[in-house]
Amino acid sequence: MDFRRWHPPTLSALALAILAIAAAPPVSPTEIGPLAPIVEIAFSIGFGGPLNGRLCTALGITTKNEAFPVEQISSGPSGNSRSLNVSRHRGWLDIVISRNTKEETLVFLTNATGELQKAVREKKDTPTQEIPLAEAAPFFDAEKTWWLETWLKTRTRKP
Repeated sequence: MDFRRWHPPTLSALALAILAIAAAPPVSPTEIGPLAPIVEIAFSIGFGGPLNGRLCTALGITTKNEAFPVEQISSGPSGNSRSLNVSRHRGWLDIVISRNTKEETLVFLTNATGELQKAVREKKDTPTQEIPLAEAAPFFDAEKTWWLETWLKTRTRKP
C-alpha cells in the first residue's frame, strides 16, 4: 500500500486507531461465559470507582491494600446488598461478586468462565479471612445464580 498519497489527517486517524487497538486488552473466547451478559451491562452502565483495597489484597488482586478500579452494579439496601464488579485493569477480565449482610461480607473472585478462584469473609472486628474454595462454593453458586436468575431477568424482560 502506498501511503504517500494519504492526507495527514487520514494518517493521524489510522495511527490513533492502531494505538487504540494495541492498548485494548485482548478479547479471548474464554471471556464468553455464563456471566457475560451481566459483565457487558456492568461495563456499559456500571458505576466506575475503586474497590476496597483491603479486600482486593485479601483476594490477591492488589498488594499493600491498594484500591482496584472497577465498574460496579449493585442491588439491595444497606445491610443486605449485593454488588458485581468488573475490571480489565490487570489485562484480563476480573469479576468480583460480593454479598453484604449485617453480620458479614462474603467476597468472591471469579474469571470470565465463572469459575470461583478465591473467596474471603469479613466480619465486624475480625480480620479478613480466606474461605476454602470447597466451603465457599455453595455460597458462590447461590450468588452467581441470583445474578443470573433474579437480577438479569428483571433487566431482560420482554413486553
